[in-house]
Amino acid sequence: MSATEEACPVCLRSSPAIDTHIDSRITECMACGRFTFSGSALGVWQATRDKLTPKQISNASSWLKNNQGLTFNSDDVAKLKFIEPPSVGVRAELLLKALEKALPDIGGKVHFPHNSPALISWISLSWCKNEAELFYLLESYLEKQKLWVTRAHIRRRTTSIRKKLTWHRCRVAIC
Repeated sequence: MSATEEACPVCLRSSPAIDTHIDSRITECMACGRFTFSGSALGVWQATRDKLTPKQISNASSWLKNNQGLTFNSDDVAKLKFIEPPSVGVRAELLLKALEKALPDIGGKVHFPHNSPALISWISLSWCKNEAELFYLLESYLEKQKLWVTRAHIRRRTTSIRKKLTWHRCRVAIC
């Protein structure tokens, strides 16, 4: 077993913790999370990946992020290209649940620095392709349509959460 820094086989981002065994590869990626490909699965994925659209790759990455710790054989990995994203409402719900977990204290803040590993993780967790989609979920959907968030003008791209009894009653302030 060896630990090296290589590109994640799914999203091609640099992954700080990759362990390669005789016939498997364990990847820990900020966007995709932790998963294992068997040697044959890795070969199937690499042969398929270049034929996939950016959205298919994003969907596979997000699915992996939301289903951490799985091991894939060659039959399983072929199914990754057919994954469809959940509805906008479900994606927003996943984001709110993740914000609640990340912010155990009322009034805690989450910073979304541009192009940071943390931002990449939030993008993938909420099934977004990019930063613009993430902020659509926060600003347009959760703020304007669902009224679950309110905008604060203190700092740019900071989110605070004030928890009430259940996650769906949380108030998120986008600063």
